[in-house]
Amino acid sequence: MPASLTVDVRCHSSKAGPAHPPALDPLRGGGYPASEVVHAGTGSWDGTVRVWDLTAGRPVGAPLISHTDEVRAVATGVADGRPIAASGSRNGTVRVWDLTTGRPTGHPLVFPAPVHAVKLTPDGRLLVGFGWEVAVLTPVTQPPQRDDDLNAMHRRIHRRTAGARA
Repeated sequence: MPASLTVDVRCHSSKAGPAHPPALDPLRGGGYPASEVVHAGTGSWDGTVRVWDLTAGRPVGAPLISHTDEVRAVATGVADGRPIAASGSRNGTVRVWDLTTGRPTGHPLVFPAPVHAVKLTPDGRLLVGFGWEVAVLTPVTQPPQRDDDLNAMHRRIHRRTAGARA
């Protein structure tokens, strides 16, 4: 099995152009060894996310569809041995994707301002840049059991970030 190298790429196109770049040849010029698989993620004005195999210069699977607004940030990584991506949108939502299934891993995370950056760390944390703030989210051992639990978590995030601005 080839080694995996993950590269985060932010790529935006105008509404006048294609939603995603038709080819990624400029990104392939890094001289990576043939044994490495290099992945990048792109977000688009149409709310879709694409994951690319930069070694082959082709998209991996179908576009990931769930956002309702422009996707401004995408990061790829590995969690529990599975390839994942995180994407952030202009409307303040963040989705985490299981790239083996092409589906979101749970409910969207909602932030009080547009998301401009996401980063997955090797130890499983998700960093989110939104508005003028940065949030560091740590993985939980069990997902919330009810929507009420998820809403309470979002209120705690909002209180923390609102208090930091004051």
